Amino acid sequence: MKRPQQYCKRGHDKDVLGKRPDGSCQACQRLSHCAWVVAHREKVRAQHRARYAANHEHVLAYHRAHYTANLQHDRDRISANQRARRKINPEKIRAQGRASSHKRRAREAGTGIGLGLAYDIMKIINDATHCGICGQRYKKEDKRTLDHIIPINKGGADSLENVQSAHASCNSSKRDRIARETQLPLGYEGP
Repeated sequence: MKRPQQYCKRGHDKDVLGKRPDGSCQACQRLSHCAWVVAHREKVRAQHRARYAANHEHVLAYHRAHYTANLQHDRDRISANQRARRKINPEKIRAQGRASSHKRRAREAGTGIGLGLAYDIMKIINDATHCGICGQRYKKEDKRTLDHIIPINKGGADSLENVQSAHASCNSSKRDRIARETQLPLGYEGP
């Protein structure tokens, strides 16, 4: 014979969630505890700070042990997340890498404040219709890069006014020279 189902005060099934002496289930008790913590937030924070101060070395040892025990798992999880992000939006990841590289080079050279946003770099590269070095119109299959008109190592600023979109081949042949040295038109926008 099947026994009748019992419910807590709020209607939760006691058989599924476990019985409590006061007639509440685990879910009800969890809800009331969360409400108490929210209402007494400062008291809870003070208790946590006191417990941390009293057991500072034990807490640090626990965190060190947890870190070393889960290091490989965390690395694998992070790598999987990064691979998934790269797969979803490879252009954005590439632009972020370019922005990071430009900022580092500008910081090392001590010129300008850096381009900063990957969005700005993507906008410069994608909105241009002509190569800033050779002046030819871009084709769909052309690889575009960001070119510093006056190279950073020659004192050029890493700012939006000193960069242009260029073919990858034009940019690599220009290397670290200024456009006047290579006899190429500077910032040509096309006909």
